[in-house]
Amino acid sequence: MADQSSSPLLALPPELRNAIWTLLLVHDAKQQPAPPPPTLPTPPTPGVCANILRTCHQAHKEGTPILYGDNTFLAHTSLLAALPAFLLSTLPVRIVLPPVTHSRVAALIRRYYIHVRLDTDPRFTRLQAGESFTAAAELEIEVFQSMYGSCDFSVLRLFEGVRGVGRAVVRGSVGDGRYAEWLVRCMMSPVGSEVLGFGEECIGSQVWRAWVHGNRRMYYDGLTLATTMRPHKDANTVERFFNAVMLFPRAPSLPSSFTANQHVRNFAIRQQQL
Repeated sequence: MADQSSSPLLALPPELRNAIWTLLLVHDAKQQPAPPPPTLPTPPTPGVCANILRTCHQAHKEGTPILYGDNTFLAHTSLLAALPAFLLSTLPVRIVLPPVTHSRVAALIRRYYIHVRLDTDPRFTRLQAGESFTAAAELEIEVFQSMYGSCDFSVLRLFEGVRGVGRAVVRGSVGDGRYAEWLVRCMMSPVGSEVLGFGEECIGSQVWRAWVHGNRRMYYDGLTLATTMRPHKDANTVERFFNAVMLFPRAPSLPSSFTANQHVRNFAIRQQQL
């Protein structure tokens, strides 16, 4: 690196230099440039001028934290924050640069974007998600499933241990959005805090959990049967019942008088007879 101690750029106040580094090094992956007029040639896609960090030691020292700390990186589907990739674009398609392999600069990354599929088995644990994204400046989770309503949010539950996120976003195939809103509040809560579980209401000594006892949608011949379950003595029976129902692609039509509680009781009786 050349000695540029007499450079007019480096003679500017630190606040102005940081503003210049931000303009040169920070890329908005969601910004969609306006299409040029049809009579003009297509302008080149704006990129990141990372080569400026190679000019001198001071530029490298001041610009590196901005390059890695203020840009958004795509988290790996299984290694999460251990192998992030610079995210250039999310729409209409995701465009990324080769992943960051140096741990020294990877530790500077504070903004993450991750694509989560609900219909496949996750390749990471709740502990790994918490260690990777806790205290991040920004975490955006894009949720996807191949067929709407074909699975629950079991994969997203792995992010319930994340805390201290400055700005959290959960979007995509999130159903009615209630669980996504709760997960956002959960991830943005202070580090070390305990958050009341989703749909959990304490009534006296009994605890009613929407995740186990209901608040899921069951589909019968294209119709949605919204079920509201009361507290049940055998939570495992209720959970097995819902898991079994979600496996049926088509279930026979049910009479209007056939309630969800009757369905659970009949299912429990059959389980006892096995």
